[in-house]
Amino acid sequence: MTKRFAVIGSGAWGTTVAMLLAKKPGQRVCLWSYRPELTRQLRDTRENARLLPGVRIPDDIEFQDDFHEATDGAALWIAAIPTVYLRETLKKNAPRLPAGTPVLSLCKGVENKTFQRPSQILREVLGSERVAVLSGPSHAEEVARGQPASVVAASADAELAGWVQSCLTSERFRGLG
Repeated sequence: MTKRFAVIGSGAWGTTVAMLLAKKPGQRVCLWSYRPELTRQLRDTRENARLLPGVRIPDDIEFQDDFHEATDGAALWIAAIPTVYLRETLKKNAPRLPAGTPVLSLCKGVENKTFQRPSQILREVLGSERVAVLSGPSHAEEVARGQPASVVAASADAELAGWVQSCLTSERFRGLG
């Protein structure tokens, strides 16, 4: 059965994780950008030229600037928005998360005003209790170019962490649970 993933944020790490997910059979990926001109550029050139120059984005990744189109029917929402913009972007674009849909946070840091972690913001704004976090020593540019890396998929929900790990793990990228 094909699973659909929505990567919310087309920065270097969001683009890289979309590429990792798209490598696995049975996984479809939509990469959302809030800027229509960036969505067009990504679609036309199949390259995130500013952040990942020379790295080709696979043809089977879909690009979308409509949040609802990007997330509709997704088995997992992947938040790849800088923490400083996370709450505002989600409040502006996201409906409450469909019941049971998990969220994976790629975001780093804490929110300046509240000192909340991105996972806390995702729970609060989207109403999700099923949140996982991907963290570890890696650089998007290196992972996108196929250099080996290991990260941790962490969650209070051990089953979710294991599933995220299995969705991302490949020959050159290990998601440890």
